[in-house]
Amino acid sequence: MNLKKSLKGILRREPLLSLLIILFILLEFLFPWAIYKSFRMFPSRTMMSLFGLVVITTFAERSGYLNFIASRIIMKVRTERSLAASMVIFSAVLSMFLTNDVALFVVVPITMGIGKVIGNDIDKLVIFEAIAANVGSSLTPIGNPQNLYLWTLSDTSFMEFLLWMFPLFSVTFLILIVFVYGIFPSRKIDILSSPDMREGSNVSGKFVISLICMAVFVFMIDGSLWILSFIVPVVLFVFDRELIGEVDWYLLGIFFFIFLDFSTLSFTIPSIPAHTPVESYVAGALLSQLISNVPAAVVLSRSTEFSYALAWGVNVGGNGLLIASLANLIAIRLSKRNLQLKMHLYSLPYFLITFVVMGILAIFMFPQ
Repeated sequence: MNLKKSLKGILRREPLLSLLIILFILLEFLFPWAIYKSFRMFPSRTMMSLFGLVVITTFAERSGYLNFIASRIIMKVRTERSLAASMVIFSAVLSMFLTNDVALFVVVPITMGIGKVIGNDIDKLVIFEAIAANVGSSLTPIGNPQNLYLWTLSDTSFMEFLLWMFPLFSVTFLILIVFVYGIFPSRKIDILSSPDMREGSNVSGKFVISLICMAVFVFMIDGSLWILSFIVPVVLFVFDRELIGEVDWYLLGIFFFIFLDFSTLSFTIPSIPAHTPVESYVAGALLSQLISNVPAAVVLSRSTEFSYALAWGVNVGGNGLLIASLANLIAIRLSKRNLQLKMHLYSLPYFLITFVVMGILAIFMFPQ
């Protein structure tokens, strides 16, 4: 009886995880050979990265220092629009170098700290930070997993790939800023409580530990020692015994089954022809809405030679439906708010506009 109640509780609280588990069961029944392939090709390093980042950022949140940083930001800005512009630019720039996922692990907790001391709605801010992370990460080969994959596949230099992506980044970022200035009002920020600026000195030690752990973890995960990187979060568990209960294990479960389910689906989807750059762009953007942009990049790379056009498509496609980019899921989970439906009010119009604008630009830029 208790088990039945627990399952019902999970279904109500975690509908996405429940759907992913059900999908996995169906796929195992329909395509057992594809499930086997998925397990063999499971992105263990990516999953380890997410595990470590979730643990380290949770530890950083428990230090209280992120709330202090949020308080300092509040002291500098005066309106909702200026706050949104600052955080969106911060998210975009950070994602160019730390990847979109890591950028959101930093930006969203700070935003939640801001939400504790102001009376203004921060739901839209979290949504646009996710969009900004996808936009900013599109510029560099190391900004997101799909870029890294297509960059290595294209056998081009770092600067060549960056030049490919610069027109995309420039236009989509400009459209994003127009959205921010059109949607966020210029009304003053309503500060509910005066932040204690002395708080930072009291909790900075624990936060410094989290920064050191982050640096060590990123160094290990990017090198040949990645398989030993689990040591870093384990050390934090030993240092803070209550941390294990604060980690969002459901989020990790969601990503585990996303990788497994959509990797399996990628083996069952027939090859999609993309004979021209524009076809590659359109296929990348639209398929991202169904199976997320990283699997879409993998699937379509088998049927097109236009890696640069495909990179445009899967990056534009990350800002459509919630499932289109893992960064979208990360932002919503870190916010601990029910933003799934609200996100689509902004992400879908943004996707449609950028999809059309970049599609027109692709016709003129890419030789057919």
